[in-house]
Amino acid sequence: MRLIAITFIALSSLLLTSCLCNKVKDVKDKMGDATRDIKNTKEVLENYKDIGKNVQKSMDKMEELAEKRRERGDTVAMKYQTMAEWMPEIEGYTKLDPKGQRTKMAGISYSTLTQRYERMAEDGSKDFLEIQLIDYNGSPSMYSMATALLNTDMEIDSDSETLRSYPIDIENVSAMETHKKKTGKTTITTGIAYRFFGTVKADSREDAVKALESLPLKDMSKL
Repeated sequence: MRLIAITFIALSSLLLTSCLCNKVKDVKDKMGDATRDIKNTKEVLENYKDIGKNVQKSMDKMEELAEKRRERGDTVAMKYQTMAEWMPEIEGYTKLDPKGQRTKMAGISYSTLTQRYERMAEDGSKDFLEIQLIDYNGSPSMYSMATALLNTDMEIDSDSETLRSYPIDIENVSAMETHKKKTGKTTITTGIAYRFFGTVKADSREDAVKALESLPLKDMSKL
């Protein structure tokens, strides 16, 4: 009888010890999860802090260049026909007629140009390529809203697409690309001279890059 009692006490002690160990492990796991959550939150906050700094830096630079243009009397958006002269010929594509307009209202002005290209694909369908350029010289606040994410080093990679900064080694020019993984369609958005907002769309990344690099970005960045 005494042996049974001792055995029962021993088993009870083992069960209690096991439960306590599991409780301690659960607490440690939860503390580990909480620590990781705090670390991740700090990293996110630091990233937002960096984004804020980059946006403020861009706004300061935009105002600096806008002031220089005002000093030389360059205060309104140029005619879209002038921007059309920058549109390149792209090998393999037929250049269509440009379309655009200049808008003035309530103290702001901006011009929009859209240049489309097309070519016949092997299967008989048509490939399209498009370059759109907006001159926000008379509306810096609109430029700021359109280009807010260009200098943030944002990167998103999913099953369907990739969004990331596009490297351009030209002063006052920044860019970001979105690439659709299934179709290959690519869009590259650019900010030029803190004045022009450009968008290049193509059915392939190769053609989008070719079109972007065919633009006179260096000359535009000095305006």
